[in-house]
Amino acid sequence: MGADDGWQTFTKDDPALPRAVRKEARSTGVRQRVHRVLTGVDVWVVTASGVYMGPGGQHPVRTCRVHLRPRGPVDDRPRVLVSPRTPLGGFLKGHGVDRGLGPGTGDARFDRAFRILSRHPERVLPLLTPQVRADTIEVTGTGWRLRDGMLVAEPPHAHDAYSLGDGLGTLVRMARALAAGPPGGPLP
Repeated sequence: MGADDGWQTFTKDDPALPRAVRKEARSTGVRQRVHRVLTGVDVWVVTASGVYMGPGGQHPVRTCRVHLRPRGPVDDRPRVLVSPRTPLGGFLKGHGVDRGLGPGTGDARFDRAFRILSRHPERVLPLLTPQVRADTIEVTGTGWRLRDGMLVAEPPHAHDAYSLGDGLGTLVRMARALAAGPPGGPLP
């Protein structure tokens, strides 16, 4: 990787790194630490290898976590975790059972696939525009989280920065949309 492709390797102890990226970069098994800026969004990719203990013994695991933060000021954004629903949770949500399953967006496809966890759902739901919901379904099968204005995702089919492909542009679009806030005004 070099300057010609836009990715630059960063060191795990760089004091200029956001806290979450620095913590991730210091993890054991890290294979790749790269950064670039795309359309005003800082993008850090940290790839790690490890072992998962499951049925039948050890299984190799490789994660590619993408941290995205728009440059410039980002208004106070609530923390949110958008995570995949279990098959039963998706079935129940699709059949009108709401208790304990997180707030819904009104988008049946999104609501069956993902749950929203936040202490401030009234502030989060306006951020989940139709485009953000569609992008979530398209690229982030494992969901994403927003904390301190930074979007963190782990695209399921990516194994390093190069394998992100078009998904990287989609993640950048999501980060920009979440930073911009809901159409029509500020968050409640």
